Amino acid sequence: MKAYLIFALLIPALLCRSPRSQVFLDSNDKNSERVDESEKIIAEWQDIDLNKIESANRQIFDVALESLVNYAKGDGFKFDNYDIVRTEEQMVAGLNVRYTLTLHGANGDKKVIGTVWVKPWEDRFEVTDFQEL
Repeated sequence: MKAYLIFALLIPALLCRSPRSQVFLDSNDKNSERVDESEKIIAEWQDIDLNKIESANRQIFDVALESLVNYAKGDGFKFDNYDIVRTEEQMVAGLNVRYTLTLHGANGDKKVIGTVWVKPWEDRFEVTDFQEL
């Protein structure tokens, strides 16, 4: 009877546990603290290959890039074209898209990094960070 009671109490706890919420230690850090895996995944920037994004999602990245380029034009540096050096994404309440760009102008090149906060379901694209490297 006792074994049945213990088993009955453990079943709900086992069923409610999400595999994504496992707690683990970061083996690379000597002063590691316990970290919730789902929080770690959300906080990390991930490199993106724009050539491998399906067309429905590619539009989000294109509009984010257009927002960043328009912001750069308003920053006062005159440029004719640009090269994308790196593209990254970060899952937040929406999506952060970070581009590293080389702007090519008559007075030379300028390397910049900019972040656009995207909430596509609200049609919201907001430049939250823009810096010259």
